[in-house]
Order: sequence, then structure tokens, then C-alpha cells
Amino acid sequence: MEEIYMPYDVVVSEDNKIVAVFEEDDYLLQELEREDTPFMVDVDVDFDEEEEEFYLLLSIYKGEVEIFIPFPYGESWDELLDSGELAIVVASKEVLEGQSDEEVKGYIVQFDEETLGFIEGAKRVIELLENAEE
Repeated sequence: MEEIYMPYDVVVSEDNKIVAVFEEDDYLLQELEREDTPFMVDVDVDFDEEEEEFYLLLSIYKGEVEIFIPFPYGESWDELLDSGELAIVVASKEVLEGQSDEEVKGYIVQFDEETLGFIEGAKRVIELLENAEE
């Protein structure tokens, strides 16, 4: 059975890369460290009628886990397109709360051309819709 994880936080690094930060979890770490399964990425777009905002819905699969990250339309989309990747960091609660500076585990998810093309296409459609409303 697949476990679904959502990040503790999503931040932008000094070099404008998106970093999804997760609280340490043994099962998540076990699956992320598996070398016999690649990262698989699924992407979709949704419109939140309540907030009147588009979201990029990113699902990353590795082994028996799914990492789900919604990105509101805006700069984060550009940063994902520019870098072509997403960093996943897994840290202990002490590190996340600033009480420790121990090492954290990091993983890089590279996006393929199809995923990047989908994001770029969705961005263009939203820009057209916004311009049509003006």
C-alpha cells in the first residue's frame, strides 16, 4: 500500500531552486534510498474556486511512497521550469525547529521534457486566460 507524504515546508534556496522539506520518517527514508526504483513524476493543474487560484499538483512516486506537493500559480512554477528539478530534504524534528545542525538527507528529482512541457503549457494557458479577463 502506498503511503502519501506532504512536505513540512517548501522553500526556495539561495540559488532559486525549490526545496521540499520533510520531517524524518524511517519508511520515507527507506523508500527514497532504494536504488531499484526511479523517481516517477506526475503533474496536473487544478483551480481552487474558493481561493480563485490555479495550482500545479506535483506527485512524486518512489517505491511505495507518494510525495504530493501543490504549488500555487506564480514564481514557484518559473523556478521549477528554470531549474528542471526539485530537491527533497529529510530532516529530524530538532533540525526543523532550529535546535540542531546535524546533517540532513537530500535527494534530487529531475524533471523530464514531458513534465517541463506540461508545466510550461499550463502556464501559457493561464496567462491567456488572465489576459482574456482584462
